[in-house]
Amino acid sequence: MADISLRSAFVSILAQSILFVSAAANAEDCQLKEVASFDLAPAPDGDLLVPVTIAGRPRKMVLELADAFSGINNATVTELSLDITSALDRATPACPIEGGCLG
Repeated sequence: MADISLRSAFVSILAQSILFVSAAANAEDCQLKEVASFDLAPAPDGDLLVPVTIAGRPRKMVLELADAFSGINNATVTELSLDITSALDRATPACPIEGGCLG
């Protein structure tokens, strides 16, 4: 499976939106304000699907907030003529284990 970090970008945007709302709140007006919304749809297996656009084409991806990385299958990569990039190649985690955390 190709590791495309679309879900990571989505989670990052969501987290930044939450932080923005937190920073914008003040003592006089301490109420939650909606700054973004997403049209989620249920999948037959109970997962939540979020609409995305990949290479200009609409798709739906499973929303899984517990995963650090996301990906799409090889058939979708081929269909959309995407370049394959590993998120792990770009990651530089702070790791106290000699030789790396993933090895």
